Amino acid sequence: MWSEGRYEYERIPRERAPPRSHPSVYRQDCETFGMVVKMLIEKDPSLEKSIQFALRQNLHEIGERCVEELKHFIAEYDTSTQDFGEPF
Repeated sequence: MWSEGRYEYERIPRERAPPRSHPSVYRQDCETFGMVVKMLIEKDPSLEKSIQFALRQNLHEIGERCVEELKHFIAEYDTSTQDFGEPF
């Protein structure tokens, strides 16, 4: 069902959205990365400073890629629904 959400991704039916672009998938990825980093630091505490910085950078880059992928998908979706009139 179509709805005008607060966020761009809420306008797209979840089953039509690209699989890696939904915020819950991004959050799950962040939690997984965080858990792995925590496990590594528990094994070798000397890694903490360098690995925490690398984790932040990587999560930021992943987030940016997800946002860009979603923006691209929304633009394509909007274009395709204009061809058919009102969205479903």
